[in-house]
Amino acid sequence: MQALGGAVLVRAPVDEILVDKEKGSSWRATGVRVRGVDIHARVVISGAGVYNTLTRFLKAGLEP
Repeated sequence: MQALGGAVLVRAPVDEILVDKEKGSSWRATGVRVRGVDIHARVVISGAGVYNTLTRFLKAGLEP
């Protein structure tokens, strides 16, 4: 994965999952914010569990 420019962040202190609303579609994760630094990615996978991902890492008020 690293040879292709990817990275896996394990136990990273994530502040927030970055999202963007695609034109004519729904919300899509576009990266993460770690210690105030935005890291953009094509794919974001959370290992924090559904509850923590939805309540701690996604901004409130995301509407379909």
